[in-house]
Amino acid sequence: MKKVPQFSVFFPCYNEEKNIKKTIIEAVKVLNKIALQWEIVVVNDGSTDKTAQIVKKLTQKDNRIRLINHKTNRGYGAAIKTGIFNCKYDLICYTDSDGQFDLCESEKFLAKIDNADLVLGFREKRSDSLYRRVLAKILWLADWFLFGLKVKDVDCGFKLFKREAIERIGELTTESAITETELVVRAKKLGLRLSEVGVKHQSRLKGNQTGGKIRVILKSSVEGLKLWYCLLTKKQKTSLFVLLILIILGSFLRFYRLAELMTYLGDEGRDMLIVMDILRGVNLPFIGPPTSVGKLFLGPIYYYFITPFVWLFRMDPVGPAVFVALLGVLTILLVYLAGKIFFDSKTGLFAALLYTISPLIVQFSRSSWNPNPMPFFTLLSLIGLFYWQKTKKPKFLYLMTLSFAVMLQLHYLTILLMPFFIFSVLKLGKRLENKKQFLYAFLILFFLVSPLIIFDLKHDFYNIRGILEIISARSTEGFSFFDLLSRTKDRLRQIFSLFFGFGEREWKTNLIVLGALIAVIINWAKLKRLTKLVICGYFVWGVLSLGFYRHSIYPHYLGFLFPFPALLIGHGFKTIFDKNKLGKVISSGLLILISIYMINKTWFNLSRPPVLNVDLVKKIVTLISKESYGEPFNFALLAESNYDSSYRYFFKLLQIPAVYEKEVAEQLFVVCEDNKVCHPEGNSKWEIALFDAAYEGKIKKVGEWQPDPLINVFRFVPEQQ
Repeated sequence: MKKVPQFSVFFPCYNEEKNIKKTIIEAVKVLNKIALQWEIVVVNDGSTDKTAQIVKKLTQKDNRIRLINHKTNRGYGAAIKTGIFNCKYDLICYTDSDGQFDLCESEKFLAKIDNADLVLGFREKRSDSLYRRVLAKILWLADWFLFGLKVKDVDCGFKLFKREAIERIGELTTESAITETELVVRAKKLGLRLSEVGVKHQSRLKGNQTGGKIRVILKSSVEGLKLWYCLLTKKQKTSLFVLLILIILGSFLRFYRLAELMTYLGDEGRDMLIVMDILRGVNLPFIGPPTSVGKLFLGPIYYYFITPFVWLFRMDPVGPAVFVALLGVLTILLVYLAGKIFFDSKTGLFAALLYTISPLIVQFSRSSWNPNPMPFFTLLSLIGLFYWQKTKKPKFLYLMTLSFAVMLQLHYLTILLMPFFIFSVLKLGKRLENKKQFLYAFLILFFLVSPLIIFDLKHDFYNIRGILEIISARSTEGFSFFDLLSRTKDRLRQIFSLFFGFGEREWKTNLIVLGALIAVIINWAKLKRLTKLVICGYFVWGVLSLGFYRHSIYPHYLGFLFPFPALLIGHGFKTIFDKNKLGKVISSGLLILISIYMINKTWFNLSRPPVLNVDLVKKIVTLISKESYGEPFNFALLAESNYDSSYRYFFKLLQIPAVYEKEVAEQLFVVCEDNKVCHPEGNSKWEIALFDAAYEGKIKKVGEWQPDPLINVFRFVPEQQ
């Protein structure tokens, strides 16, 4: 290889007395081979050992070796900055002083420098501990998330760059391990050419590494966030500030008195019983809860989602509600991201605001129920679809597939979306050369829904027969295009009225639906192709498919459409806002009025305590435990729209001897949650009838309590007692 005219190498070092002499001697040998003129600069970052004395002796023997001392240990980044700006030649290289890299490989860098401004090394096989490899992965993810940086190994301590590139980059502001990130990020923002080279990485033989210390990590984290904020434009900082306010507001609305105000009914108790068995290793379920229409079961994935939170909250039912609330807050960010990528930043902010304060969304973000995470995974699937098409990277297709598979397990109506996703994937992916990704995506989907498949194989295709029965029952009623349009119109009004807190037949609902449609029509020609397909296509198909469904549609059935009123109306506000000054005044005024209405509605809902919460159920269970005197008892619940799993959970958790099925004890406790059905004597409820029949109708009431104005508890025993 032809020698380069000039070459500078610098070594940042801290307490490297055992390595620095050998590193410099080896470097001299390499530099004599590759450069006509060269220099070595050693930046001693406040070492407390004999590093400085060793280097000083070497400088006395060769004036091409220079020593620069920091009085105190300022950090790896500070040493890099000092080295960069004290090298005098046009080509500047640096590598670590511990001997883990071989400077001979700088020839690879020199081979690429003619067509690049910076050549970055990446470790082909990292010779580090698992701890440091994990830290490196976290750094890579942080760099990707904060800066969009996708280089292979940004913190690899082996880089080569031109002096003119450094002069264009200018002064670096950080002084920690994040400085290497800053160097590359600023280079990319200036449009400088980057190239990457694989290098060998050897194990450190002597001395101690300091990059993994908590103090160093914390300093790098703080400086990384400061750098990210510093690089934002004024517009981005404004958006960030607004988004931060929305996250704080959204967190408040979703966590405000959560333990007191969350609903705790039979469904929540059922989930807690199953998770208790998971944590105790008694049962790992392959099937989820039955649906409200019967003859169908959901998948078990929700149980596994909430299991860590049940454990973290020590078996308290508030744990799963915290999980849902956290997902609710994260969904605000996804709404903003979806609005930004499919429309623009303003639409994202308007949509995020509406989603944050919606009475419907807040309600479903404050309790544990398997359909409640649906909006999060809906947006994740659509964002995955967007980035898959934009970047052509299979990982985004897998993200979409994974999210859709989760959606299928959360509510059975998600199956109506299958044609949309199949069509979208085939249309967007028809020109892609890598066809294997479709196979892998199918395998991900198959794996995640395999519990449902296994269940059907074991139970004579129970779910499939249930779906076919629903379809066949609908088909016998005939098809009418006008009926379809009428039901579709009803679904439109239903989702928008619920989202904003209006009445379904109110003029406000009709007006806001009309406004959303007009905004899309007016801007249709300006919309991105992916927005038309993914957002408009998904929404139209979702609403239309619900028009084919002739069962009753309850609010939670609409979970896969929850984000769309925010996105569409947010886009409408943005359209008016961008017209002119009058448009800004009108849109701002309308947004303020609607926001006040929605917040008032949301706060009203939060001010109403639930009929049954965790504390009340605990109170009732504690009362029964006390009055049963530790003896076994039968238990019955009389309620118009609840069942007894919420009580069974605490009986089992607290080891209170309640007995069920055909076993009959010598006492019976009956809880009445509704005065309309509160007639325990002679009631046909199975548990009461069994107890009554066991004693031939000769039972008597021996106790009655009212732990709450709406709830009564009764104790019955045989007459002979």
